[in-house]
Amino acid sequence: MTTDVRDNYTEAADRGTTALLASPRGALRTKLSGKSRNWATGAVVVAIAIAGAACSPPGEGSGSNTEPTKASQMAAAQTLPGRVNNALQLVETLIRDDLYNDPAHRDDYETAMLSNELKRNEDWGTLAFEAMRAEREGRSIENLVPLMTRASAYQRREFPRYRAGYAVQAHSKVWEDNISVSVRGNRNSILRLTGGVFAANRNIADMHRILLEGASRVRFRRIEYQVYQGGPLSYFDLDTPEDAEVGVWVGSAFMSATDPGAVEEASMLQPRTTD
Repeated sequence: MTTDVRDNYTEAADRGTTALLASPRGALRTKLSGKSRNWATGAVVVAIAIAGAACSPPGEGSGSNTEPTKASQMAAAQTLPGRVNNALQLVETLIRDDLYNDPAHRDDYETAMLSNELKRNEDWGTLAFEAMRAEREGRSIENLVPLMTRASAYQRREFPRYRAGYAVQAHSKVWEDNISVSVRGNRNSILRLTGGVFAANRNIADMHRILLEGASRVRFRRIEYQVYQGGPLSYFDLDTPEDAEVGVWVGSAFMSATDPGAVEEASMLQPRTTD
């Protein structure tokens, strides 16, 4: 069904990003063991290394019979184990309280809220990298695996909704040119644009450059261009991660915390630098 329009998606679409994706697709693993995959440059290692910032261990109470003070509780929440635990509690709440099924919230992903959702997903990915690095240094992060499992479940539920909302937002940029936008395919995996302007290959190329980054971030698997409904298609397949895969984007490359490859492993093994 052709969607209506309400808001813009991200500044990336306005900039007309041209970078192509280089990320492999990986399967969800309950245990976070890595396997070697040489698919990105060493420069990306430096970029992702910020996910491994050091965290101090939880503070101790003033005495065995003393209730923790509010300050000590707040300090504990800011440690790496505390932040992992807080993130797990948040995702459990989001899974339980599915606001999308409330008619008052059902159109949320047709607004700027979609950008906030995607940022939160990346925050979970960054936190997962930080926790995995700590474990490689010999520290045990108790709730790392539960966090990854529940974040994966939440993402798998929400990404088809993200894509539907993105299509509505994309339509706001093109409706004046008599272009309709729709989602189709399994789990809304295909973005289709239909309009007479796509009789010219130049217009297809220009539109694809505009849409590529935003469509990749919401993990469309294909973008299709059609001159008229029922007519022939021109299309581009996107090498995007599975919906359940937790991770972060570094430029046009997706760095997987669910299925870490050679670059991710190298970033977690790098010596930490101090300020």
